[in-house]
Amino acid sequence: MEHAADLRATDADRAAVVEALRDAGADGRLDVDELEERVGQAHGAKTHGELAALTADLGGHALPAAVGAASGPLPATTGPRRELAVLGDVVVDLRASREPVLELKATAILGDVTVLVPPGSQVELVGGAAVLGDRKVDVEPAAQPGPRVRVHALAILGDVRIRTTTRGKAGWWRRHLGGHGARHLPEPPAPPPPPPPSPHR
Repeated sequence: MEHAADLRATDADRAAVVEALRDAGADGRLDVDELEERVGQAHGAKTHGELAALTADLGGHALPAAVGAASGPLPATTGPRRELAVLGDVVVDLRASREPVLELKATAILGDVTVLVPPGSQVELVGGAAVLGDRKVDVEPAAQPGPRVRVHALAILGDVRIRTTTRGKAGWWRRHLGGHGARHLPEPPAPPPPPPPSPHR
């Protein structure tokens, strides 16, 4: 009979472990480098045993029980939508939502999370922190109040931005670290001067 740890992991299993790792990074159990490395390993994990090893040193509540016991797929869970940007950017478009209350947990680590909301939205930052990064709210007014948007925003060397448009200046990590597609290349050499005119004979 196949050992439980050798059971193949599902996308839901991997997502749950990434969330557990992100929480460990948010409360200081993992530093930025460790979080980046383990998140990459979680996305590439094939079995429950590989996933369990990534959170074995994070405490008894770090890993969802279904994966920790390697007993089968994770049960469905409810709660705030969760978005994570690591070494890249994520855009979450909530402008078409008809829900009166929207909840989101956004984490930006060496990247940006941009949350697009309808004009008039009532945005509340309900937790999180900014460490060498920014948390910004820029919502256009509207004649009618929009939905209530509750955001737990953690920004580490990056930005979490809640706004009504995609326009705006580059985020913290692009301005200070370059970001993807913004490498500072050396200037090309100047063309040689034209040859002097030949003397008249």
